[in-house]
Amino acid sequence: MATGLGRYGAKLLFQYRVDRGGEPDVYRLVEERIVTLAAPDADHAYRQFKRIGRAGGFAYHNDEGHKVVFEFVGVMDMKDLDSVCDDNESWYELKTMKQPMERRASLIPAKSQLKIFGGSWPARRKK
Repeated sequence: MATGLGRYGAKLLFQYRVDRGGEPDVYRLVEERIVTLAAPDADHAYRQFKRIGRAGGFAYHNDEGHKVVFEFVGVMDMKDLDSVCDDNESWYELKTMKQPMERRASLIPAKSQLKIFGGSWPARRKK
């Protein structure tokens, strides 16, 4: 890049931890957040991602009076977006799935089911 800055992306992991006064829950609600930024190199980007993550923490008391802490766990992954993504892309992941085209009706929601359009995709799966 002419500016000397590269485009980097990171997947940050956060957790919601409820303090009930005893042992913390083993299973916790987590958030995986994709963040992008410009930095001169990967080391600078990593430090910036960690600062962003730490700054994103907060706490509150829920309806039951328990303290809930939203806290940064760490950087799960990082990518040099200039080398792997087009200008309009911010992230990608490769994984193996069983027959995705044949199962697309169960994998891909209708537009109206997307949360941004008032839907609730993905629906909870029954056990």
